[in-house]
Amino acid sequence: MKRIIQWTAFVLVSMLLIANHRAIGDAIKRFFQDGLGPILPGSLIKLPLGKHRATGKKCLFLDAEGKPYQNQHEFLQKFQKVDIDSLAKKLKVRRSPRAARKATKKGKTPSLLKPCVENLIRDGTEEGYRNKAAFLISCELRRISVPKAVAGGALSTWNLRNNPPLRRDELQQILCSAYSPEARYEFGCKWEGVLGEIMPAFCVGKGNCLYLAVLKEINTDNKN
Repeated sequence: MKRIIQWTAFVLVSMLLIANHRAIGDAIKRFFQDGLGPILPGSLIKLPLGKHRATGKKCLFLDAEGKPYQNQHEFLQKFQKVDIDSLAKKLKVRRSPRAARKATKKGKTPSLLKPCVENLIRDGTEEGYRNKAAFLISCELRRISVPKAVAGGALSTWNLRNNPPLRRDELQQILCSAYSPEARYEFGCKWEGVLGEIMPAFCVGKGNCLYLAVLKEINTDNKN
């Protein structure tokens, strides 16, 4: 999840930089696209300093006059790193036990993404496991009240790490299934089927699991 937040911040900063510069003829490529659906994001965004496949030219930072900065790497180093906790708060991603306990409704599981699912999102998976893993991630994001559109973006980012990625229509179908009104899926720590083959590798251990620690505290408070 940390990498997803960092990636999201970098893309947002890049888009803001380019949006603040005026377009000069057709030399400036715009990232905006009409007709996007509410589930998944549209086309991929070319990040700054990335190379165009056809021309081999780099995507550069421009000044207020639309001219490339002379030293692109020096300009990039001037950016301040985004504080992860501040950004997580802005994106409504709960990272601390205190925040998770506060946001958790009575009788519900902790409003905190499980560490094993975070690791799965970070690393991706291989063919044969992708569909079940995508459904697991979607259900977990729904469990902690992540909006469907935001979950779609996170799922699309995760899918890029898979080998090979799922098709766009497959990903959308899985997300819709997990977010359907009648769906009430919650996963525990006892993995079965194909998930039992991959999830143990992502487990951080009961003693290191923040989710289980918060769950234990919540159950203790409910008894008292």
